[in-house]
Amino acid sequence: MGPVRPTADGCTVQIRLQPGAKRSAILRVDDEAVRIHVTARPVEGAANEALLRFLARDVLGLSLASVTLIRGQTHRDKVVAVRASADTVLAALARHAADGPA
Repeated sequence: MGPVRPTADGCTVQIRLQPGAKRSAILRVDDEAVRIHVTARPVEGAANEALLRFLARDVLGLSLASVTLIRGQTHRDKVVAVRASADTVLAALARHAADGPA
């Protein structure tokens, strides 16, 4: 089924987050999750906030309110709800994964 699943008001995205990276980037999109690195450290929600901001503004071109963390507040494995179609989100993730470090 993949990491992006359609919902009634958009889609959800399964994410495996690596905080404390040199730069924020999508490492790859695989069958289980989207592998994302963010520069913020996992302190007081900074990495979660950086993830949401990176996804909304840099990857998807959406407002921050369109992306919500629904599971995984204190874990590397996260589920994010996005108010956009699954096809649109998957295409943007794949495009940015190709531009990022391999």
